[in-house]
Amino acid sequence: MAHLIFGDQTRPLGLGVLSIGSGVEATWRIREPDLLRLHALVMSDGSYGAPTISRAATEAEIRVNGELLTGEPHRLQPGDVIVMGSHEFRFESEAPPSVTGTGSGWLRDARRDRVYALGQETTTIGREAGSTVLLQEPEVQRIHARLERDGEAIRLLPELGAMMLLNGNKVEKSTRLADGDAIGIGRTVLWFTVDPPVRRALETANAMRTDRYTRRVPTGKLGVVERREEREVRQRRIWQRAITGLAIALLIGIACVLAWRYGLVDAVLTFFA
Repeated sequence: MAHLIFGDQTRPLGLGVLSIGSGVEATWRIREPDLLRLHALVMSDGSYGAPTISRAATEAEIRVNGELLTGEPHRLQPGDVIVMGSHEFRFESEAPPSVTGTGSGWLRDARRDRVYALGQETTTIGREAGSTVLLQEPEVQRIHARLERDGEAIRLLPELGAMMLLNGNKVEKSTRLADGDAIGIGRTVLWFTVDPPVRRALETANAMRTDRYTRRVPTGKLGVVERREEREVRQRRIWQRAITGLAIALLIGIACVLAWRYGLVDAVLTFFA
């Protein structure tokens, strides 16, 4: 998976948008005065092409390999050096050794279309700007939880007083994660998988979030996480259609009662007689 590297910080570029800036609205917040609140947007649509970078504001200055960006998004290539203000980033198509680890481990935030690779270092989840998984929600503590390696396993460690769920159950102590586990923090669900999400599964999940989804969409060999998401999407759509049908029927019923109560039916019949 492609990564952006800034000093000792690394951000995986999963499906979706990574915003960089000094403000709280930035996904990757770097508190420096020479960065705008929203300075750059790095976008990846899950296709086979490389991610693109563009200015988040017309006054943002971004240079790629010394060339000043103008209006069009710039497609990144491995080894590209990106300069924003006085800060240098590097784009790589593969994770650096410090984050690849010896075993597999991934977190997927389906709500924001983000994928995080878990390395040998401790992974932090919270609303603090330096968190590996940044969740800017009022219910989330500055550091809400940590993920640490225990041999080949990965353990979830909630911080003191942090409210969180694991597969729907409250978790308060160190717990070993299993493939397909769902970690609920605030309004976000993070899916843990031991294998990197396959491209076809990501494309299928993206298609399911649009009205163009049909049974003809190829699903390929989906993992535990993708199969569970597919079931949940189908269930939500069934409930949405049922609620919409009931609401329409209720409105029609109310309209008929009002028409009968105020004699509108007789008035209409007399008008057309």
